Amino acid sequence: KETEEALKKNRDRMGLALKGADMGMWDYHIPTGEWFFDERSVELLGASPNNYTDMEELIHQDDIKPYNDTWTEVEEGREPVYVFEYRVKSPSGQYKWLMDNGKIVEWDSNGKPVRATGTIQDITARITGEKILQETAERLALSLKGGDLGTWEYFSTSDKYTINERAVEILGQDIKNEDEWAAIVHPDDLQDLLDFENEVRSNKNKGELFHSEYRIITRNRDIKWISDYGKSFKWDKSGKSTRSTGIIQDSTDRKKAEAEREELIGKLQNALEEVKALSGLLPI
Repeated sequence: KETEEALKKNRDRMGLALKGADMGMWDYHIPTGEWFFDERSVELLGASPNNYTDMEELIHQDDIKPYNDTWTEVEEGREPVYVFEYRVKSPSGQYKWLMDNGKIVEWDSNGKPVRATGTIQDITARITGEKILQETAERLALSLKGGDLGTWEYFSTSDKYTINERAVEILGQDIKNEDEWAAIVHPDDLQDLLDFENEVRSNKNKGELFHSEYRIITRNRDIKWISDYGKSFKWDKSGKSTRSTGIIQDSTDRKKAEAEREELIGKLQNALEEVKALSGLLPI
């Protein structure tokens, strides 16, 4: 009697835990192919399958083969514990993602699996979120590529820079820390970089976006103009920036074009002054 009461308490505790985690529970008898699903599992599956064939009919066709492959390994004892994600069609016609966590809990005298049990959980929200994040990352990557932009991220607590491939190309080398970045900056522009970094990381300017332009000297001794945008988005308890991020762009061609434009304007102004001076000497 005490044993029965203890088992009942364990079942009750397990039921509460599953309910709290919004999980269903299943039990599978491998030799007969019979399934048992609790009430929550039936709700998640949208049906109450009695056997393996019934279960296959619920699964998205693209997930059937990997589902069967996984169960083949389980039934052969090669995968006593498994986690599998798959789609099932709901009564409304929409597909949702489920995650199956299962394990073999009973074997026969020959060591062959006889019984497996596990849980089912709806992970549609997680999968959807991951898809949105992936699509956002892809759009961002395309935007960066289209804008010919490099990205950087700085962790002040460890003095560590992480830059992407395009940033390496722009800077002419990989940059690991603050000293390495400062080392490639033109001496005349170093203070501009330091002022920019202080503005980005200041606790007085939380979340603000700052911009700076400065020259760098590459390993090939080429001089490039860099346009740098950055902002902090993480701070410690004292308000000090611990993480900042930004983008850089090679603005050398633009700077060259601006210089040529200014030079041309200067020449035109000089020419106009000469014309004015000469016009005063002409007889009326």
